[in-house]
Amino acid sequence: MFDSHLYSALSLVVFLLIAPPSMGVELPKHLIDRYKGYQFVLEQPKYSSAVKDNLSRLLEEAFGRLGLDLKLQEYPTARGAKLAEAGVVDGSALRDQGFIAQRPSLILIPKVLLSDVIHIYYIDKNGKEFQLNGKKVVVTRGAFIMKRAAAKAAQIIVTNTSAQALAMVARGRADATVFFRQLPESLEALYIRSGIIKRSSAPVLKSLGYAALHKKHEDLAVYLTQVFEEMGEEGLINLAQRHYERASR
Repeated sequence: MFDSHLYSALSLVVFLLIAPPSMGVELPKHLIDRYKGYQFVLEQPKYSSAVKDNLSRLLEEAFGRLGLDLKLQEYPTARGAKLAEAGVVDGSALRDQGFIAQRPSLILIPKVLLSDVIHIYYIDKNGKEFQLNGKKVVVTRGAFIMKRAAAKAAQIIVTNTSAQALAMVARGRADATVFFRQLPESLEALYIRSGIIKRSSAPVLKSLGYAALHKKHEDLAVYLTQVFEEMGEEGLINLAQRHYERASR
């Protein structure tokens, strides 16, 4: 059986191995000295494997070109946001521009890494496409983009995780929730492949994902931006996007 997740991961790895050498973005000596032995930790919500695989390879490649060590750490959406804003972790791996703009302590790295679309998840009662108007919709706490996607709802309820949001829909405590085109694998199996919950055929909003650094790393942001631009020119970011879209069909 063809495994699109495995294909995505392996083909991006191969591309990274055969990609042309870096054009030479280098950190100045004082930053090399400052970050010697330092491990950067970027928070991320619980995404699907398709997102995590492609995002981690892009970020590890970018930080690696600067000689920096990187770890991506999953947190519930709201908790991760607080840790990034407070500088407990070093930034965010993938957040939308509105989320970052609301947090003055975060510095947006102005290069889209992955884009996605947001769908409605609901109980199909009549075979018709679901409309948010007049409905009660549950969204995850701290997810700025999800509140935008649910803006037409009559009532928005906030919960801590996408798992809790989907459980509320399944139990009839909310009419719908909104999330990216693919749920984390365990939730995809539990709710979508089982037929309990339906995903809308058309998205309601497009989301552009950026990395962000805490302001304590402000002097590093310009170099990370240059590396992302370099990777974009090499086609790595577009390739990751195509692989993500293939894996999330």
